[in-house]
Amino acid sequence: MAAKRDDDESPLGAYRIEERRRIARARRSGYDALAFAKRALRILEPRGVDVAIYEGRFELKVERGRYFRAGPESHWAMVAIPPSASRVQIAVALAEIAGVAHVPLMIETLIAAANDS
Repeated sequence: MAAKRDDDESPLGAYRIEERRRIARARRSGYDALAFAKRALRILEPRGVDVAIYEGRFELKVERGRYFRAGPESHWAMVAIPPSASRVQIAVALAEIAGVAHVPLMIETLIAAANDS
């Protein structure tokens, strides 16, 4: 699926969604999922990718793409975080965006660090 933005709206011009994933729904939880995602993103500090997180309604959703006019290494990601998303789901999605999901114990460390701050 392709999306196009008018050149006047963005200095980066047109973009295309290269990946879209939906992660299964979870039960409603008793914590602030969006605040947890913000803390986790601050810890990860993904390089070469602009990440926007927003409150979703039903399921955790990740969309990724490239900025074509900004160079081959410029990417973006949008992550919908519903209130029912688990910490593990959020940590895995954000670690994948940052390219560190394969690092041993990264998810557990991220969850512990984001919970402590």
